Amino acid sequence: MANKYKTPPPGVPGAPDPNRPYLSLSEAARLLSKDKRTVQAQILNRDIEGGATPRPQRLQWWVYLDQVLERIAPGMEAHSPPTVAESSESADDRLLQANVKLIETNLALLDVLRANRKAQHNHRAARQLLDNEQNRAIETAIDNLQETLAFMVGG
Repeated sequence: MANKYKTPPPGVPGAPDPNRPYLSLSEAARLLSKDKRTVQAQILNRDIEGGATPRPQRLQWWVYLDQVLERIAPGMEAHSPPTVAESSESADDRLLQANVKLIETNLALLDVLRANRKAQHNHRAARQLLDNEQNRAIETAIDNLQETLAFMVGG
């Protein structure tokens, strides 16, 4: 059976580097105020770093984010990276805050789950009670009809 996936042209990467953020071709073209075909041609000519991921119908083109940012604001300098100590402390604080938020969110979700289970239980109990009452009413009505018929036929 033939491979139905389209393959990138020679020299064009088929998958983005997992360590580099990237954008879809459409998004990159929009940010660069260019036509998608122009950006695609730039990738093919290696004027801009990007690639095309194989897909069944057509290739999914992408461009590395840094390539777009360089062209949008070429004069802007990158921020100097924080020191290792600053970075570590800041990262630890952010991780701690994120963990607290995750725990709070999990507790809230557990409360919702418990309330949902209780509501389901109450709904089942109410449904069972209603079914029992309805069955008793039907049985009483049948008994009354049978007595009435017996009285009418016999009496």
